[in-house]
Amino acid sequence: AHLADVGGVIPSLQTLRLASLLHGAGVLPADPVEVRLQPPAPPPPAPAPDAPSEWSRLMPGAVPKLQRSATLEKRDEDWDKAARAAVRTLSRYRAAQHQLEQERQWAEDLLGACQRQLSLVPGGPPADALEAISEAREGAAQALQGISDAVAWARTDGLEKKMRGLAERGQELRQRTHQLVKRFGADVGTLEASPLGGGLQACFISTAAGFHESPTSGAVDGAPFDGKGAPLHKLSGPRGVAYLGEEGWLFSEPAASRLRRLDSNTDDIATLVGGGTLGLMDGLLHNAQVRSPTGLAVIDEERVLVADTGNFCLRLLTLRPRYGAPQMATLTATRRGYRDGVLNIAEFREPSALVRAGTDIVVADLSVLRIITGLVEGHPHPSVATLCGQATRPGSSDGIGNHGLVTAPAGLAVAPWNDRLVFFTDRHCVRAVNLKSRQVVTLTGVAGAKGFKDGGPQEARFHSPTGLCFLPGDSRILLVADTQNHALRALRLSASGTVSKVETVAGGPGKASWRDGEAPNAQLHSPAGLAAAPDGAVLISELQGHR
Repeated sequence: AHLADVGGVIPSLQTLRLASLLHGAGVLPADPVEVRLQPPAPPPPAPAPDAPSEWSRLMPGAVPKLQRSATLEKRDEDWDKAARAAVRTLSRYRAAQHQLEQERQWAEDLLGACQRQLSLVPGGPPADALEAISEAREGAAQALQGISDAVAWARTDGLEKKMRGLAERGQELRQRTHQLVKRFGADVGTLEASPLGGGLQACFISTAAGFHESPTSGAVDGAPFDGKGAPLHKLSGPRGVAYLGEEGWLFSEPAASRLRRLDSNTDDIATLVGGGTLGLMDGLLHNAQVRSPTGLAVIDEERVLVADTGNFCLRLLTLRPRYGAPQMATLTATRRGYRDGVLNIAEFREPSALVRAGTDIVVADLSVLRIITGLVEGHPHPSVATLCGQATRPGSSDGIGNHGLVTAPAGLAVAPWNDRLVFFTDRHCVRAVNLKSRQVVTLTGVAGAKGFKDGGPQEARFHSPTGLCFLPGDSRILLVADTQNHALRALRLSASGTVSKVETVAGGPGKASWRDGEAPNAQLHSPAGLAAAPDGAVLISELQGHR
């Protein structure tokens, strides 16, 4: 009402709202007055398009210069990023070149060893063997030259594709040399240059499964290489190993809670029990579960005894049942404890290494060795008894029965010439027990003194040895997996079981690595389990080498 006669002056409804608010706030008078609002002043005229700004007048060309500078700075930043990426790429390629150079050297050493072995064959080496060696050498040289070219070019055009191709060729080289060794290695006799002379038939070491990279979750079964020669097997700290005859090799993976089989003819791997899920379940193999299995002992061609360490019990793996499918069964109590007696109620604290000794089974269980009777013959009620040591008193003193103290036996082996004589590793020693007299003696090493030294039984030193195995036949050479020394050692024994000499076959302290080749040049990483086949092959499991 107050503004009724100024409608022509109010410039907009927004101004009307402002006036109404001012009236309500008491700013405008309450009595009717005539309000005259002046229209807003027109904006100043815009400068002509060609009129220079103050900035441009004072600094001619500054804006274009700044614009160009920003563009160049962005370009420099892009170039810097590209340069850093190129350096990283080149670094990767140089690392790949170094790796392939190692592959080539590995292949050269392996092929050289194979060629020297073939020279020992009566009548000369087979022509196809020499041809295969020549082709493998040529492939190694070509692969190395190709990656050297890639590093020299250092350009992105098609480089990734070329690098993948070179990597595939490098893996193919490894596959071919591995196959060559498998094909001709077993037929070339003994290695005269070996420290063990004619007694050691396995003259060089080659990888049968797995590779030195860190393991990934899950099992990768199947063929050892894909169609392009890349390794497919992934192992996770293999521990116990056993020879199954025509079935190949059985090995345990405690960290992954698995039991797996390696085909000795094709090198294929199959997971038999456990899929990475730990537990305690019997039944068919695809349903069965284990928890950190370690030791394995072949009872006969149908049955394998398994030390299910994490479940504190012994399990029976039946691979060739007379009826039905292969399955697993629990033989003992599953409570952690120490109890002798009938097998199905016997208790174990931490069963680890196992070995069959005639009609008995010897079990390493922390600070005691225990013996199972009746299981091999199929007695309805097998029994367990303590062979030596005391559950509550670990030690290293020699003696008879419970006066012969042990601390942590980790590997077991039976003398081929006397199944009553069992050898075992304990701390930094190699010891033996007679199953008949229960006498425990230390053969070599000192329980409280780790080290690395060859020589006589009094001078020799070890560092946490684990696995043991004898060479096939009437051999008196006992192989020892000297785990923390990353070495394979050999003991020469007399008929009575005494040690005459300790020698190093492969590896050594400070050489924890992954390298195949002739035994004196080969390198190992925490060897643990050992098992031998009748043809002279010895399978070595590497805890940290994952092969």
